[in-house]
Amino acid sequence: MYLFDITNPKRDGALENDIPIHEYQHGITNRLTGGSSNAECLEADISAGLDEGFSDSVAVFINRRKNHTRHDPVLMGEYVGDGKGIRTRPYSTDMNVNNLTCKCILPHL
Repeated sequence: MYLFDITNPKRDGALENDIPIHEYQHGITNRLTGGSSNAECLEADISAGLDEGFSDSVAVFINRRKNHTRHDPVLMGEYVGDGKGIRTRPYSTDMNVNNLTCKCILPHL
């Protein structure tokens, strides 16, 4: 995996469940989307963002617990990010916690 240098000493991403799940999901998503002959199909600007979102969402789904609700914010990379996570905001359905949205503007063809 990757050694994150947010902390000292560095922390190995392999020791945090959501990071290996996220990386594994990249392989699945690329293969299901592009097939065996186009495994790099999600590398353009918009599709790369979707690929990151797909991979994060699977990690979030797998790591949720029974007592979690839709109102609980979820950090990606909490261990390697020294309790702050590695994304700019936690995942949340509360727009006061995370107000990021996706607005895709497609070029005129």
